[in-house]
Amino acid sequence: MKLIFTVWLLLLGGVSAAWASGGGETVEMVPFFSSNFLWTCINFALVVFLLTKFGKAPMKEALRARKEKIAHTMNEAAEARSLAEKALKEVEQRLSEKDATVKTILDESRETAEREEQLMIDQAEKASLDIVERARASVDVELKKAMDQLKAEAVRLALETAEQKIAGMMTSEDQKRLVNQYITGMENRN
Repeated sequence: MKLIFTVWLLLLGGVSAAWASGGGETVEMVPFFSSNFLWTCINFALVVFLLTKFGKAPMKEALRARKEKIAHTMNEAAEARSLAEKALKEVEQRLSEKDATVKTILDESRETAEREEQLMIDQAEKASLDIVERARASVDVELKKAMDQLKAEAVRLALETAEQKIAGMMTSEDQKRLVNQYITGMENRN
């Protein structure tokens, strides 16, 4: 009821203000209960009465339904926010786990690379030692060959020198005597 009375007063005040402002012209006051104004007020009162009598329950129901819908929407929003926060926490946890996994993989990769590098260094050192050993063996073989050739050459030169000395010192009689001694030694052996 207070609402109806407040609306009634506002309407009367608005109508009075509209009649009072005449754009600078002199306005003649219309009697308060003129027939046109009276019928407008009666129509308005009748509309307010009908809306209050027959529209109060549907309006209350509509407002209640709207309130419930808003409450339901707010609950759904709160649930959605809760789910979103939970999903965010899960994603953050997964990211931290992924970071840990990536760090582990990087650490393992570094260790593997260091092991491979050390293995390659060890293999290279072994190969270089093998190459040095083969080179030494080859040098030893070549040195032995060279020594054998030098000995053979020394023997040959010594024989030639001895032959020349012997040939120069030996006479023909010495040669005959040596040949005879050789022949006699051969005969005695048989």
